[in-house]
Amino acid sequence: MGLILCTKKAEHPFYYETLDKNLWSMQELCYVLLHYPVLLPESIVDEKLCQWLQEELGFSYLAEKLKSYIGQEEKRNLALLRILREGNYCAEWELREYEQRLAAIRVLSPAEFSEKQGDAYLSLKRYRKAAEAYQKAESEEHSPTRKRKLADSYVALTRFHQAGEIYEELYQSEKMKEALKRLYFLGRLEPSENRGRRYAKDFREAGKEAWDRQYAAARKNAENTEKIKRLRALYEKDPKDFCRLAGEEIGRWKAEYRSRN
Repeated sequence: MGLILCTKKAEHPFYYETLDKNLWSMQELCYVLLHYPVLLPESIVDEKLCQWLQEELGFSYLAEKLKSYIGQEEKRNLALLRILREGNYCAEWELREYEQRLAAIRVLSPAEFSEKQGDAYLSLKRYRKAAEAYQKAESEEHSPTRKRKLADSYVALTRFHQAGEIYEELYQSEKMKEALKRLYFLGRLEPSENRGRRYAKDFREAGKEAWDRQYAAARKNAENTEKIKRLRALYEKDPKDFCRLAGEEIGRWKAEYRSRN
């Protein structure tokens, strides 16, 4: 999650535990509140946040107002809206829309709430968190779509066998075509999970030819990204330098992967 600093930057960040992110400005705080309301803990407005707003960003008046909301669950939404207003981050129509989103979250069932959290984590590429949320949602109330989302998060975590088992189960029990399609692509991605012999007829009847075209187009697009073009040009120019930079890039990929798990 890359954010832009538009106002005063704090000397010390506010650590937002749910996203494992340090926030450095009012803009960053407002961005998180606005875009990820389903990930906000009930106690997001507490003494620690008020102290940070006052001492690090100079929002003394806002901090004093927020303190009066602490411990009052029914005023939590008012506190969030006040922060967005004082941060001058949203137009009034956006605030009204946000208020409606907060109200909608309040009436979600536990399973629906967990699923929404999984969707948010998935959009942030926090795949382990997404998987945990989908698992919780599925334990609270079974849903083929939620189970398929759980398998999708397993693919992102390279837990291919677990993903394949779920896709196969969903196809066998629910006749979910989307699960069959994902099962086919999983076999293309990871040969050890190829179920071509078992489902050859099903793949063919469901649209294998179209899927092959999609897969080929995706590979072509991936091969023509600017990063791949630069690496290819570097290899042709200096193979030794390419190996050095490739090692550094792999190290970054590993660090990024660990941060998402």
